[in-house]
Amino acid sequence: MENKEEEKDLTEITGFDSKNNRYLKIPILYHDDNFLIVNKPFDLRIDGDTTKTETEESLILKRFPEYKGKLKLIHQLDYATSGIHCWGLNKNAARKATKSFSQHHVKKTYVAVVRGFIEEDKFEIEKPIAKDPNQERKMMIGTTENPGKEAKTIVEVIKRGIFHPIYCDSPNEANEMKQEKSSETEMEATLVKLHPHTGRTHQLRVHLSSIGHPIIGDYNYEVPFTDHERMMLHAWKINLPLSTDASHQSQKNKEFLEKRNNFKKMKIAYRKSQQENNGREGTPVQDLRKQSNDELEDIQLETENPFENLLSDK
Repeated sequence: MENKEEEKDLTEITGFDSKNNRYLKIPILYHDDNFLIVNKPFDLRIDGDTTKTETEESLILKRFPEYKGKLKLIHQLDYATSGIHCWGLNKNAARKATKSFSQHHVKKTYVAVVRGFIEEDKFEIEKPIAKDPNQERKMMIGTTENPGKEAKTIVEVIKRGIFHPIYCDSPNEANEMKQEKSSETEMEATLVKLHPHTGRTHQLRVHLSSIGHPIIGDYNYEVPFTDHERMMLHAWKINLPLSTDASHQSQKNKEFLEKRNNFKKMKIAYRKSQQENNGREGTPVQDLRKQSNDELEDIQLETENPFENLLSDK
């Protein structure tokens, strides 16, 4: 039987998705006592009903049954999107990571292939995102009547070129895609880097669609052109700050000084109690000078860019 250290060295989680009749392989990017971070395949739900199909969560728990009741969802990643996805393995780690996400301290970079040639090399989209009242699973750009929440995305062009439809022999492999090149199927497209400054539902998809450059393969926002086997959106890089940063250091120093002063007072009281008890041992005093052992390291990860070679020169 594999011990815990050997389990930490695993490079992937495997399983079978009966609904889609496919063998799944989930690469492990990072694994320690606090976090499990994976490269999620596209068209795989992260959690939910498992009566008809496997989810990322169910596959993880089959491989690591000891995580049942401990596995904590830190952030969302759309069913159709591939890429970096983080799980917490204890309450402290999950709490800190979730707080980092909710306060917009996490820096994420996505890559996408969109329809048409985007003219500007780098620009900002700042439009509110709201729920679409007419379609339950869709979002929309906010309006006066339906204002939604503020959202901001930085778009940076990597390459403009010609795109051909892709065919995935193994849907679980986000990096293994084939193209059938034909003059009848070629289209103008742009490979872009996306930096979301907020984390609204479908933010990147709605923002790009709103400027006339929907993500190729987006079944919600590319209509009527949903003729591809996958949505061309991938969570590429992440910088997850977990350690105490400089902005909080002064507060931490203040707390430490308070603890130190309290410790001195308690130590004096402890010695006094010993004297009053003629040297008999009094109540032990906790050494508050010791640093807590719940400090976490920052995490920076990136995957390969699965779309890097999909565009030919225009």
